[in-house]
Amino acid sequence: MPLFRRLKAFIRHIFRWAPQPDREENDGTIGAGSGGAPTTVESASREDAHIITSGADDSPILRRNPLLTEFTHAHNFTINHPTFTEQVQVFDNGRIVASLLLQKGISGAQADSSERAYPPRCHPGTRTELLTKISDWILDRDRDHNMLWILGPAGVGKSAIAQTVAERSMDDSHFGAAFFFSRLNQHDDPSRVIPTLAYQLQARDPGYRQLITQLLADDHTILEKDIRTQFRKLVAEPFRILDDFQPLKKPLLIILDGLDECDGEETQHQFIDLISTQTRSGQTSSLLWMICSRPEPQLKRMLSNTNNPIDCQREEISIEENEDVYTFLRDGFERIRNDYRDLVPDQWPSEAHVQLLARWSSGLFILASTMLKVIGDEAYSNPISQLDVCLKFVGGSSIPTPMNPLHSLDLLYKQILAHVPVGSLPVLKRILCLAALLCETTTKVSILVMLDVLGLDIPSFYRAVREVYSIIDVPTSEQVETEGIHFYHLSFRDFLMDPSRSGIFCITSGYDSVVASVRQYNEIKPSQAIQITTAIFPDTTAHKPEGMNFAT
Repeated sequence: MPLFRRLKAFIRHIFRWAPQPDREENDGTIGAGSGGAPTTVESASREDAHIITSGADDSPILRRNPLLTEFTHAHNFTINHPTFTEQVQVFDNGRIVASLLLQKGISGAQADSSERAYPPRCHPGTRTELLTKISDWILDRDRDHNMLWILGPAGVGKSAIAQTVAERSMDDSHFGAAFFFSRLNQHDDPSRVIPTLAYQLQARDPGYRQLITQLLADDHTILEKDIRTQFRKLVAEPFRILDDFQPLKKPLLIILDGLDECDGEETQHQFIDLISTQTRSGQTSSLLWMICSRPEPQLKRMLSNTNNPIDCQREEISIEENEDVYTFLRDGFERIRNDYRDLVPDQWPSEAHVQLLARWSSGLFILASTMLKVIGDEAYSNPISQLDVCLKFVGGSSIPTPMNPLHSLDLLYKQILAHVPVGSLPVLKRILCLAALLCETTTKVSILVMLDVLGLDIPSFYRAVREVYSIIDVPTSEQVETEGIHFYHLSFRDFLMDPSRSGIFCITSGYDSVVASVRQYNEIKPSQAIQITTAIFPDTTAHKPEGMNFAT
């Protein structure tokens, strides 16, 4: 019997006896039975029944059901007035199925994993507008899109939003599954994403659990297949079949956070394509998808592709939302005051200092969070002096590396820059050096002018900057004549100009070369001369690491 027909027969069996409290009632054809005892399914074939057991090494073993072989090869006997009913027995060994999925997945990437015991969350009173939009989208039965894509630069708080949405969805029974990508924690293997999601889904939907138990019994190599096959077999087809019989009363939300950290750009494309195809075709109304990512070039191209448009609702997180950061800082200082009541006065810190740190953070929660950690550090147990260190740093004073309040942010910048190909790094540093010289000027300089100054072509430019979209704003190729690039936050510029912080990524060694290129450009095109601010650079002759000359 073809697999699809067998699945339909099996699902009829499930809904006759398995409790389905979260699925809608239909016309009574399916789900008419009650109680926990299996109902006979006369149309099913013998090959539909399996037993899942454990081998000596605890690996799942699929065996034939011996109860269905009772009359094999029997002959020369008589039974008077017989009534035969062939009964499919479904051995839903949830422990074995869950174990199999868990082995293939990554438990640490789940929203409630012990590996993520202290995940970032949205602070009370912050991101209220965006969280309300997400909640409305989940609850709206007439929504236009079943996929929501949230974009934002590094450090803006996307993972905190994803975690908060996941936990709220758990409370109202909308949560289905989540996968939090992380290169740092090695949670970036694309082949382990679908098993991780399936493990969580089977724990929340009894019908789905019964169905994939049968699927894995029929073909336990599904988990060894490519991602497209895994998605079709373990996500798209099961929920389409379930929807045909009894749709969920509440759709299940699946969250993919940090998709840009999934290993391989082609795989990132594939996940988006699979999800978009499923949601666009209306294959199932039971699943909602929320994706959070940095605005990496390959992902932005997919969003802007008019030939194959992505069917999704798009939300971009602004880094200019200082009010939320102010709330976060204000409450953070109150917590520090309570922890050090005997050391700090009730009016500490001043409102001016809180406002200063909020403006300087420019909507990046990672900056505000890092500052609060430094100020309340138990290793120093002196919030007043630690605040002074932070204020000096914000004011531009030189701070010894061990006391750098943004040491953790520096690690983030280095992690991003480490993915820049060796051949592109010299070109990128020249581009960033010129951007640093231009960022204090009032004159707008387009990418095309920058390339003219540096002697670069457009392909070379985009090849050099493709790994840093999350920390600098890069216009599209259609905007090169009118738009320039700028740093999302000046802390990245300061990082690049300090060799003690940025090391091999420092841009000061190329200062003389870039300034000379600007002067040459101004001499050739005096009517289009550009102004640069050299005062922002430290004494470059004193900060030239060896072996860091820029390519010309």
